[in-house]
Amino acid sequence: MNTAAERRFAGRLTDEYRLVALAYPHIEEFQEKVASIVHAHLQSKTEGSVIEIGCGDGITTDLLLHNLGQHQLVSIDNEPRMVELARTGLSLVYAGRKILVERADALSYLKALPSSSVDVIVSVWTFHNFLTEYRSNVLAEVVRALRPGGIFVNGDKYAQEPPQHAAALNQQLKRFFDAYVPLGKFDFLREFVLHNVADESPERIMTEVQGKQELDSLGCECEVAYRNGMEAIVVAIKK
Repeated sequence: MNTAAERRFAGRLTDEYRLVALAYPHIEEFQEKVASIVHAHLQSKTEGSVIEIGCGDGITTDLLLHNLGQHQLVSIDNEPRMVELARTGLSLVYAGRKILVERADALSYLKALPSSSVDVIVSVWTFHNFLTEYRSNVLAEVVRALRPGGIFVNGDKYAQEPPQHAAALNQQLKRFFDAYVPLGKFDFLREFVLHNVADESPERIMTEVQGKQELDSLGCECEVAYRNGMEAIVVAIKK
């Protein structure tokens, strides 16, 4: 199996990425919940380090920075255009703040980190894009890099049991058509539907049960802190 990271948001999906939000009525609630979990964990620390895997165009990064205080944030993405968009948008608001946006492969970046050196690793809508073997390798490096008591916060597509997952998937695909057909965004609709169908493949699909079991086996305590349709937020605390 090819374990290299893919660039699944190149081309049209990057150029018109802001259209994604139109098909997710809970997107603000979802991302704000991720940020609030991170902020709550850091409240007792005067300084700390936060790594965001998959910054996209910087929307979640912006929310993380709102109440980050003196904590250092490094945000990475492997798509050059996304990194460019994030850097441009964030630099207009957070000049001089402790934020670094880098183009990097997640696995390579994490492997270069010292063990037990990071307080928080956070990600939104990124890990489901990984092939399962690559994802497992990344998760192992996430846990290795976290300090004991550190947390991994992953807001993502986590498949539920088959009946619930099928219903949530059908609802989400319907939202794509409702959002993009009236705008005449047929090419974007086609690419995004195909992208989401590919997420269902056996070599890629990320289930809630397996995701929690894998993090448990790596030495974490896990809980699902949020669920809305296809999206869930899994919080793993390193023992």
